[in-house]
Amino acid sequence: MASRRSILWAFVPLCVAYLYFTPYFRQINNPNENVRLYLVRSLVDRGSLVIDPELHEWGYVNDRSVYQRRNYSAKAPGTSLTGVPGYWLQKQVFKALGWELTKARITYVVRVTAVVIPTLLFLLWFGRFLQRQGASPHLRDLTMVALGLGTPLYAYGTVFVAHAQVVVCAFGAFMLTRVAADLDREGVSPPHAVAWRLGAAGLLAGWAALTEYQVVLVSAVLLLHALLALRHRWRTLWFCAGALPVAVLLLGYNYLCFDGIWEFSYSHLENAEFSHNAATGTFGFTEVKLASLVDILFSPGNGMFFFSPLLALGTVGCVLALGRRRQRLDGAIALAAFAGVIAYLAGNVAWRAGWAVGARYATVVVPFLAYGVVLLIVPLQERTSGWVLSAVAAASGIAAVGVSSVAVVYPHYPQEFRNPTFDLGWALVRDGYLPYSIGWFFGLYGRKALYPLAPFLALALYLLLAGPGS
Repeated sequence: MASRRSILWAFVPLCVAYLYFTPYFRQINNPNENVRLYLVRSLVDRGSLVIDPELHEWGYVNDRSVYQRRNYSAKAPGTSLTGVPGYWLQKQVFKALGWELTKARITYVVRVTAVVIPTLLFLLWFGRFLQRQGASPHLRDLTMVALGLGTPLYAYGTVFVAHAQVVVCAFGAFMLTRVAADLDREGVSPPHAVAWRLGAAGLLAGWAALTEYQVVLVSAVLLLHALLALRHRWRTLWFCAGALPVAVLLLGYNYLCFDGIWEFSYSHLENAEFSHNAATGTFGFTEVKLASLVDILFSPGNGMFFFSPLLALGTVGCVLALGRRRQRLDGAIALAAFAGVIAYLAGNVAWRAGWAVGARYATVVVPFLAYGVVLLIVPLQERTSGWVLSAVAAASGIAAVGVSSVAVVYPHYPQEFRNPTFDLGWALVRDGYLPYSIGWFFGLYGRKALYPLAPFLALALYLLLAGPGS
């Protein structure tokens, strides 16, 4: 008999892991995070898109766009917009209590409200979706934990950058469309049950592109998914209706900043090197290079399959799904999203994108490949081959957690390290150089700060291997 183990067994250790560390390094002046933070503060404090006062008060930051001598964030605005509610609420509370608003405190709040909490809720939603697709409790928990702790999603899910948010939006749109298509085929649910899910899917797919412009490739695949999955294809219009307000918001943002709806921030970059890269080819894309492709997938410095071997198994699962009628579309959509993003990166002159954990712009396809593990194993769960594949997945998941989870202590791997996981990440842990954490509240510093986290990590690893009643 299948176990009825609660999904909370996997969700609780993920919550603790994501909330435990706060990797904040003031001296780094991380442009990827700070320029987004500058826009959040400008929007809340002055209702402006210009970040000149923040530059004057908090100091120089890279990734800026300059137009008519005014400075703007060079990043897509989605992440900053989602940070506004958290900072606005923090400002009201701090003002009422007479507390000082510092850059570090603002950073922490927008991280938690705009990135950490949405990522955790997404992981819970992801697990429930896998259960709906027939995954056993063990396979569900294995995939949840491996995705949450065994991919760069963990590192990016703790800082105020776009990569975790696009995961939430893009695969969230996929899950909503998948469920809407099931309801559409069954024909027993009221029409509004399908309509609101498709509208929400379109909204999320649009917001993913508003958060990282190049993710429009994945958004296009998600639109195709809606078109092919629905029995009544005209209902794809609900998907488009959901995406339309986001498109209007983006074009309005461009007009307010740069006096033209098609004038994107990347056309006005202040940094000469970034500007040159963006102007090369088509938004930096020239031609797919084999050497770049190998690095993106396999290198110890950036390789997706090096940082998470389980995703290689998931890719196999997506390919094999093409031969199964019920799984064919899911496998094809996952592979299309994966191929589009990887091809774009392999042909981009600046795919490494500075200090990063893994090929950071490929993070958006991580849940699609993780879902491929479920596509691979679910049809075989009651067979010996299913048990063997589950064991392989568990071993791959443990290896992935060992490689990827350590990046949370310093989610800014410099390009100079050939193998940053071991040359930097694990070296920092070994020598006790750990970021702010809950352990500090108990007077635990250095490696001792890991003590409160250890039982929850042990539970997560246990769930990867087996778990009660599996």
